[in-house]
Amino acid sequence: MQINDLEKLCALVVEDVPSMRQLLVHLLREIGFKDVITCEDGADALNRVEHSPYAIDVVICDLEMPIISGLEFIQMLRRNSRKDIRDIPIVVVTGHSEEKNLHQAVRLGVHGFLVKPVSRKALEARVRHALKNAPIDPDVFLNKPRAHSGKVKIIEG
Repeated sequence: MQINDLEKLCALVVEDVPSMRQLLVHLLREIGFKDVITCEDGADALNRVEHSPYAIDVVICDLEMPIISGLEFIQMLRRNSRKDIRDIPIVVVTGHSEEKNLHQAVRLGVHGFLVKPVSRKALEARVRHALKNAPIDPDVFLNKPRAHSGKVKIIEG
């Protein structure tokens, strides 16, 4: 998938910090996205996903947010009655890589992680991977030591 292929897709950024939200939008536009929807929390994001006139192709989501956290949002997305919503690729962007949160996110079916601050190169790599691959396999992620977990890795910005 080349940059011009990304311009046909729509990304949803769910991030409560305005400066980080703006950075993610800027980086997504740099890698080719023309359509980027932003939300400040999981409640707004869930509403947008369910009622958007655009099909959401990928979600970039923070974990710690007010009202509905990123983990709660991901759980609601994965339990949605609509398959097109349930199966949206998700890349988690977090400043806190607490193992329990990462494990829970993997169990919920995320496609990758990025640690803040995020670089263009890292974001592009994770988004492209998410669009082409299945969610992270919890058995691989949870049962293998980090240093030997193969393709599963957290990319630092």
